[in-house]
Amino acid sequence: MNGVLVADITSLQWRAAIQAAITAPNIINGFLAGPIAEGVNAYGGGNGWRWGYGMFAILVPVCIAPAVIVLFWGDYRAKKLGGKFSTLLA
Repeated sequence: MNGVLVADITSLQWRAAIQAAITAPNIINGFLAGPIAEGVNAYGGGNGWRWGYGMFAILVPVCIAPAVIVLFWGDYRAKKLGGKFSTLLA
């Protein structure tokens, strides 16, 4: 979804830079995934799997919010133009 949004809202000149900025957090994931998974492990101490559900319920809406905002913004702009590009959808 991020690739589609980047392709829709950026010029060709900046598309690679924006795509690189969007995928840069994946580098951090490689180092953080192990400790987080260990903390959510059912056999470990602490909150275990319950906190895994809690993290999912908190992080998914937060991470999806920018994409949803961009989609609504694009919809607003399309409606504002008055269907000028409606022939592209057919």
